[in-house]
This record gives sequence, structure tokens and C-alpha cells, in this order.
Amino acid sequence: MSRLQAGFAQEIITPEPSEVFQDGYGFRITPAQGVRDDIYVKVCALKQDGARFVIVSMDVCGFRNDVFEIVVGHIAAINGL
Repeated sequence: MSRLQAGFAQEIITPEPSEVFQDGYGFRITPAQGVRDDIYVKVCALKQDGARFVIVSMDVCGFRNDVFEIVVGHIAAINGL
């Protein structure tokens, strides 16, 4: 029977309020005014029999494709995925 390895991590990714617009209800036309709760990226990494899997969860509604490509590139370069 092979051994399953698992690792977990989280990191705060809250941007500076003046640099982002809030998402949610209503059409926002001004930057955020403050931070009530931090937002996170959370990761669960699994490895078994040489196969590796990563599940990533972000407290964001979405981001542009160019940002996605940068994130995927960093993950691949750091972890060899």
C-alpha cells in the first residue's frame, strides 16, 4: 500500500485598499476605503506514488487571464508541476 502525503498552507493576500475597487453589490466607482477582513489564498498539496496534485482556493471573485498565467507560471516554476 502506498503512502499518501499531504501538506496545507495559507497566506494573506489582502491588497492595499487604495489600489483596488470593491466587488459585490452595486456599481463601485471608487477604491476601497479600508479592510474589515483579510483575504487569503489556501493550498492543499497531495502526493502519492509520484503523482502530485494541488488544490488552490482564493478569497477573490476572479482575476484577468494574464494574472492567471503569471500565477500558474510561478506555481510550475517553484514546484516543478
